Amino acid sequence: LLAKVLAKFLASLRNHELNFEVRMLEEMMIVSLAAVERISTFGVLAFVFVPQWEAPPKDNRVDMSRPCDDLLFADGSFFCLQRRLPVAVRRDLLRKLLNGPFTVAPFIGILMKSIVPEVARILERVSSSTGQDCWAPLKYCTDSIARFLALIFAYDGDFVGCFSFLRRGWPFSELVVTRSRQEVPEDRPPLPWEELDMAARAA
Repeated sequence: LLAKVLAKFLASLRNHELNFEVRMLEEMMIVSLAAVERISTFGVLAFVFVPQWEAPPKDNRVDMSRPCDDLLFADGSFFCLQRRLPVAVRRDLLRKLLNGPFTVAPFIGILMKSIVPEVARILERVSSSTGQDCWAPLKYCTDSIARFLALIFAYDGDFVGCFSFLRRGWPFSELVVTRSRQEVPEDRPPLPWEELDMAARAA
């Protein structure tokens, strides 16, 4: 949430004319801030917490009795935990912490960004297009649940109307052709963009 607010503020400083440029810049900044946060977190663990910077505990075992009164936050200090844990334990802790972001997280990301949104869209479309003969309260409940899931996982609330989407559903109607190209009168004057197109073809 903080990264999103900061990204919006930084994007507004650029004063872009087009909305999609602002949105793209916001997304790029959010991704960049998330990357910096992740890299800095594991960087501190790898280069500050895991290395052995002072005398290790006796027999290379966990020694929670070692005093930490000389540190700023005493027993609650990050360096106090480093002092009380041997190198082998800290290395194993770092290895286990890296398994999540680099082994499990990619699959969770694929699931939440691709599969779950598509399932939510399908549920919303099926719910809105079927069940017209069902009991009205049941139809309302199923539609609300499907729209709620679609709003969370698939759609952008700013573009579909957020809470009005939960009440009324999809805000846009299907495109309907009111007049085909063959029905356009032949004697009408060409439109400006048609004149430009004809001039470009003639050149």
